Amino acid sequence: NQAVFAGLKDGQLTSSSFSSIQLGAQYKAISELYIIGRINGGIYGYTTKEMIFDQEKISGLLGGSLGLGYNLSAMPMEFTVMYSPQVEKVYGHVRLGFLF
Repeated sequence: NQAVFAGLKDGQLTSSSFSSIQLGAQYKAISELYIIGRINGGIYGYTTKEMIFDQEKISGLLGGSLGLGYNLSAMPMEFTVMYSPQVEKVYGHVRLGFLF
């Protein structure tokens, strides 16, 4: 399974169990230009062969992103900078078009 998590690249975390929550805000700066902020919190690795929920195996994860989006009617664009303290790296992400 794969989940979107601000602060991580796609497929960067592999786990059999993962739960997260994301909060976000979008501000229309001018015309079709938007500032977008997101913050995530999550836990992973809590399922083992012996137990559905093993408290001793839980690992936590935090992440956040700040993006700049431009809404063209035919093709919206977004450039995002992401960071997670557990990974300790800053990532950039460019998105063109609609999400499906």
